[in-house]
Amino acid sequence: MREWYKKYKLNNIKLKKAFIDIETDLIDYVPDMDKLYDTAYAPVNCITVVFDWTREVYTFILNPYEPQSLIKDEEYKKRYALYENQLKQHQDLVKNKDKFIQESHEAFDAMYGSMDYKLRFYDKEIEMIADVFRLINDRKPYFCLAWNMRFDLQYLYERIKVLGYQPTSIICHPDFDHPVC
Repeated sequence: MREWYKKYKLNNIKLKKAFIDIETDLIDYVPDMDKLYDTAYAPVNCITVVFDWTREVYTFILNPYEPQSLIKDEEYKKRYALYENQLKQHQDLVKNKDKFIQESHEAFDAMYGSMDYKLRFYDKEIEMIADVFRLINDRKPYFCLAWNMRFDLQYLYERIKVLGYQPTSIICHPDFDHPVC
C-alpha cells in the first residue's frame, strides 16, 4: 500500500481503512475451509472491526449458547464443561467491561496508539452480524480488509445464508441499486 501511495499522489487525502476479524464457536461444529458453503454451521461468536481514521475498535460479542444434546453423553459432558467455562468468561467480561478496555489500552496503545474500544453484546447471531455491516456501511471505509480474508468474509456470507437470510440484504450498502456479494 505504501508503494501505491508513492505512485499515486493523493494530495493529503487519507484513505479510510477498516479491518475485520471473526471468531467462531467450535463447540458443536468445525467448518471445512474448502467447503464453507456446506459447513458454515458453527456460530460466529465474536467480530472485531477497527476503523483506522476514527481510532475506533468495535467488538461484537454473541452471548454463549448451550451445546446441542444430540451427541453422546460423554462428549456432551465435555462440551458442556467448555460451555460453562465460556459462559463464566463471558459473564466476567460483561461485569468488568471497563477493566477489559483498560487492559486493551495497556496491551496495545504502545504499538498502535490510543484507540476507543467499544463492546456490544448480542443474544442473536444474525442481529450481531447485521449490526457489523450496518456500522461498516455507515462509516463507508475505502477498504475493508479481513484478518483471514480466505475465511472471514466467505464464512460470514455463508453463515448469513445458514441463518435464513439473503447476504446482499445484510452485507451491501442500502444505496446500492443492484447489490451483489
